[in-house]
Amino acid sequence: MLDPTMSVVGSHRAGPDDSVLVLHLPAALDVTATGPVLDEVAGRLPRVPGAGLVADLSAVVLINSMGITCLLQVLEECRVRGVGMVLAAASAGIERFFRQLKLDEKFELAATVDQAVARLSRGGGLGRATGA
Repeated sequence: MLDPTMSVVGSHRAGPDDSVLVLHLPAALDVTATGPVLDEVAGRLPRVPGAGLVADLSAVVLINSMGITCLLQVLEECRVRGVGMVLAAASAGIERFFRQLKLDEKFELAATVDQAVARLSRGGGLGRATGA
C-alpha cells in the first residue's frame, strides 16, 4: 500500500488474466500528480483485448481542476485504446464532489477496487458519457 501522504503514483495488474491496471492515485490529485499519472498510464496500460483501468481513489483527499482534467485525459486515452475505466474507493467527500460536478455522469464509480476489477473483467467500464 502506498503512503497516502506521498505524491507518488503506483500501479499493479489485477483480474483473471492481469489485464486490468489498478492505478493508485496520491493524496493530492493536482498539478504535481498529472505528469506521473499520465506517464504511468502510458507506460503500463495493458494493450490486450478486454483490458481495463481502475483508478484507485482511496488515498485521495484533495482533487482540484488539474486533477479532474488529468482523470478526463486518462478516460480519453482509455476510450482511444478501447479500454474500460472505473474510478474506485473514493471517500464520501470525494464522491460527493464528483456528484456535485456531475462527473458521475462521465465516469463509472465503484465502491471498492475489487468491485471495479470484477466489473472490468466482465467487460464494463467504458465510461458514461456518450460522444465526448
